[in-house]
Amino acid sequence: MSVVSKVVAVYDVNGNLMRQEDIIDYTKQNIRHDFASERIFRETFRVDRKSYIS
Repeated sequence: MSVVSKVVAVYDVNGNLMRQEDIIDYTKQNIRHDFASERIFRETFRVDRKSYIS
């Protein structure tokens, strides 16, 4: 995967372009996939952030 301009390009293992999409849409899709709700996302971020600061 590479970020060029504001587009994310996703390649397969052979280097063939699989898809390109806007980085904002790509990020939203991945966050929504990884976290069931905004509350869970915020709680996870809060816990991770504290562990980095300590």
